Amino acid sequence: MKSVYHSVVSALERHHAGLVNLSPEDLAQLQRTAAAFEANWPPRLEPSPAVLRPITWERRRIEDSWRIPEGLLEEFKTPKQGALGLGEGVGLSNGANRAVPVQDAKAPVDNFLAATLVHRPGTTRIKVMGKLTARQPRGGQRGRIRELTPQARARYLEFLRELEYQDYRPEHMVTLTYPADWRGALGSDPALLERLQSALRELNEWRRRMRELRANVRRMGAYPPHYALLEEHYQAVRAEARELIRRVRRLAPDGRRLKRHLDAIIKRFNRRFGTKILASFEEREQAERHAEKFTGVYPVVKVLKNRKGGFDVVAMLYRLVWWLEFQRRGAPHLHLLFFDVHEIDWAAVRGWIGQAWAGVVHGIRNMAAYQDPALGREYDQLRELWGRELGEVIFAEWLEQRGLDFGVWRHLRAGTRVETMRKPHWGYAAKEGYGGRRKVYQKRVPKAFQNVGRWWGYRNYKRVKPTEVRIPLTSGEALRTVLGAVERAERKMPAGAFRYRKKLERARRAIAEGELYAYLTVWGAGAEGAMEALAA
Repeated sequence: MKSVYHSVVSALERHHAGLVNLSPEDLAQLQRTAAAFEANWPPRLEPSPAVLRPITWERRRIEDSWRIPEGLLEEFKTPKQGALGLGEGVGLSNGANRAVPVQDAKAPVDNFLAATLVHRPGTTRIKVMGKLTARQPRGGQRGRIRELTPQARARYLEFLRELEYQDYRPEHMVTLTYPADWRGALGSDPALLERLQSALRELNEWRRRMRELRANVRRMGAYPPHYALLEEHYQAVRAEARELIRRVRRLAPDGRRLKRHLDAIIKRFNRRFGTKILASFEEREQAERHAEKFTGVYPVVKVLKNRKGGFDVVAMLYRLVWWLEFQRRGAPHLHLLFFDVHEIDWAAVRGWIGQAWAGVVHGIRNMAAYQDPALGREYDQLRELWGRELGEVIFAEWLEQRGLDFGVWRHLRAGTRVETMRKPHWGYAAKEGYGGRRKVYQKRVPKAFQNVGRWWGYRNYKRVKPTEVRIPLTSGEALRTVLGAVERAERKMPAGAFRYRKKLERARRAIAEGELYAYLTVWGAGAEGAMEALAA
């Protein structure tokens, strides 16, 4: 019965959209059928809009739009289609950094423009757009991101300008890299990878046995009685290995595992260095009152329940910003830049971070066996005696006899780096996180990598809430008010801001020619100049 109802409603919608032409008798019969079904079917359904009123294209645009008032509908119909936005419709923009129309622009009507000013510390964004600019639907990007987009780069730089404007300075940077077998560490099915390794070892053993058997056949000139059985078993092992290889190729390093590794290492760092218990109380209200005394002293102060049933006042001793990069070999690595740091012993962090990161990546809780100084001495002796390549092979076998893994040990020695920032500004973070000309490859996702997710983020920091002002204005006011502000900003911008000047010229032309969208971002001294002009 539900399928009948949906068929009726679909026929009504197609009729009202002009796709089919129903006779008055058929239309009345379908409406009666839909109304009766909705009245009697349990559970009671909401009445269909197609039954209550015709669903025209204009009405649907009004319901889906976030700007169009119903009173403007008749005024903006196009002669050809009778529907908003088709044929000789209103021009729209196709990007956040450009003012180029997708459709043929139509001269705007006064009082239908609006200016939006969004100000954060260090950055001011100025938008001029028409009220007929519909919100464009956006699909999810997780799993389909192939590079760091210009919009994400702009948001990242805006965040760094916000930090610099508030006099935060970077202090220490921790770099986290992945081992040579990074695909296995980030694979979405570790059990399947272990099965493949076991199958490949068995296949290599059978290849060796079959080579020896075939050599004996050529030497003796006759097949042994059990040759057919061995050949059949060998082909079965080979087919199983090929099937596992095909299944593993469909797997790919997963960015979600990388983010889980990042969360895990930050939690370990918090337990060891990043938190400080200021006081403990039996009642939560007492703990919250005590926490208020430390507001502004530490980056974040929390009230957490402890194992004894009481409440601890816990201070976070740092803030950080992180970003993701890809090396030439395709492996990802992370940079963690710490700022607003209190009471952290970085000498102790240097001795701890390597074994903690290796334990997170390889899933090992206790790394004490890998930290034995005798292992390093044995490795150095083998390298001096046999050279690097042969020495590492011998050392790997020596570790395997003791139940240890050479890949884990090597990652423990060279998987991390802790540095003190030499310059007290955010220029290095901006250059590395943005990706310059020489490091474009670091911001492109390898073909086999999936679910890359976020490229950058921050911890223990609450962003300043933006100040947003929306001003309805005529086209003359737009030229006088908004362009006056951005021209004042241009005079205060640095000489190298040539891209901003190009965008400003496009914005001037767009507003003057009647386009309904223009977008500019000013920063630093330019943001202050724009705000001064608007305040005047």
